[in-house]
Amino acid sequence: MVVVPVAIRAAVEGSAALDEALQTEDVDLRIERLGHAARWRMPIATHDDRALDALIEIGEHGEADASLAAYREARRALLGTRAWGLSDPARFEMLCERIAAAMAAREEADASDVGGQGDPYAYHLQLLQDVPGPDPRMAGGAAWAFVAWLLTTVGFVGRGLDDKGRLQPKPATRWGLASLLLLAAWTVLLATA
Repeated sequence: MVVVPVAIRAAVEGSAALDEALQTEDVDLRIERLGHAARWRMPIATHDDRALDALIEIGEHGEADASLAAYREARRALLGTRAWGLSDPARFEMLCERIAAAMAAREEADASDVGGQGDPYAYHLQLLQDVPGPDPRMAGGAAWAFVAWLLTTVGFVGRGLDDKGRLQPKPATRWGLASLLLLAAWTVLLATA
């Protein structure tokens, strides 16, 4: 009951943004709307992949500024989609390489070296390849530790207390220790994610 309305909204909003992008002649608005469509990712819908393909096409055939803007928007869309990790690591890597190449070309044209390393391409590529956000494994571990903590807390109340609310020494100790350990694990995993 929760997933169906969200899935319908993602499909409707993503398709509407894609249609709006394809109908406009304004390149900046097209890039913005394609990025919006790509962020409404749905596993069975195709609007997000079509939007990413259109952004890459603008990047390949557009003028320098529009090209860089399209690649950046596609990269942001891949980072902003709701997926366990990156939804398309190969496409993300390709976008990082193209953005780094465009930034290096700009620096070469301006006779500058922002990174101060003598290799602007490598500098920008290194910055772009770092995926921001939590480590999916640590975040997943924290989520599972939280669920287990909730279950052990319910177990403590159900097994550690008798009908009159008095502690049952052995079960209360086992369930209470398990609950405390899982609470500590959840806190540590959440802090390191």
